Amino acid sequence: MPFTSLHDIFEQTLPLWREALEGKTFCVRVKRRGKHEFTSIEVERYVGGGLNQHIETARVKLTDPDVTVNLEMKTIACCW
Repeated sequence: MPFTSLHDIFEQTLPLWREALEGKTFCVRVKRRGKHEFTSIEVERYVGGGLNQHIETARVKLTDPDVTVNLEMKTIACCW
């Protein structure tokens, strides 16, 4: 899925993970490949904070969470 901002990443993550996170503890982990405008930690904080705000019954727990939201960011390049 293409994205242009941290908010784009959050908006694409929320519907995919909402049901799995309801009533659970969670953390967000990000792996990056290529060049991006933001660091892995920035994505983890932004997406994790957004999920925490939008899913009332979910709680952030960085150590031993019930669910780990794994995101991978890749730079896609085309050659003609």
